[in-house]
Amino acid sequence: MNVKNKLRTMLGIRVERQPLPPGPKPQVGSNIVMDKFRIRLKYPVSDEQWDWFTAKGWRTIDMRTNRRRYTCVPDKVLMKMLTAQALEREVLHQRLVKFAADQVERRKAAPKIGLRADTVIKVPRQESV
Repeated sequence: MNVKNKLRTMLGIRVERQPLPPGPKPQVGSNIVMDKFRIRLKYPVSDEQWDWFTAKGWRTIDMRTNRRRYTCVPDKVLMKMLTAQALEREVLHQRLVKFAADQVERRKAAPKIGLRADTVIKVPRQESV
């Protein structure tokens, strides 16, 4: 499967998926996603809060059929969003999105090194003439 994915990427066959349409308010235990973030709802969401989430691009998704990888948003952040006023909620959401963008930039900028902590690198000595 990995070879197939690489081939599709090299040939440019991949198509950007369209965003899901906003759905009805999710129940407790559902998952909502936005870009690379996932929130598992452990607390009830009001209609006003769900309208705000959908305006920001959050959508309900069935995780049983989804193979994508997401970064889980901590419960503390969800609780802060649910209990915060509208302006505070906007600030929290902006910080969450900025954090994601910073993480992507760090991954692109940092070279990957395949060394373990206990690896010894031997540098050959140069002979003096």
